Order: sequence, then structure tokens, then C-alpha cells
Amino acid sequence: MSKCGLCGKDFGSGSHMVMECRANMIPKSLYEKAACWMADNEDSSLLEDTMPKEDVDAYLMDEAFDIMHEIYQIYNGANR
Repeated sequence: MSKCGLCGKDFGSGSHMVMECRANMIPKSLYEKAACWMADNEDSSLLEDTMPKEDVDAYLMDEAFDIMHEIYQIYNGANR
């Protein structure tokens, strides 16, 4: 039987999973960006004062994509 090099547990089937929480790797700036996006998504009146109404939805979708992409990069180890 083999042993895991990280925790020392026996695993005979050759499969052993080590889980790592990466929530603490999310920077405060990303939390703030997500909070701003949620506020703008809920009430877009401030955005509509600064840009044409038809551009607001596109802007919100672009911001949502950027936020999710950053989170994806963190959880898939690209920013290690």
C-alpha cells in the first residue's frame, strides 16, 4: 500500500484527493469589484447618468465576465 506524501494516509487504489481552500486568495479589490457590480446590477440609475442606457447592460455583462474570469484564474491556480 502506498502513502500520501502530504498527509501520510494509506491509499491502495492509487487515488487520493487533497483539497485546498483558495477563498483566502481572493483579493479585497475583487470583493469590492463584485460588490459594486451587484449594486449597479440592482440599481443602474447611476450608470445611466454616465452612459447611454443601451450600453449599461453590455457594461454589466463585461464586468461580470471579468469578475468570474478572475475567480476562475484563482481557483484553477493560474495566479500561483
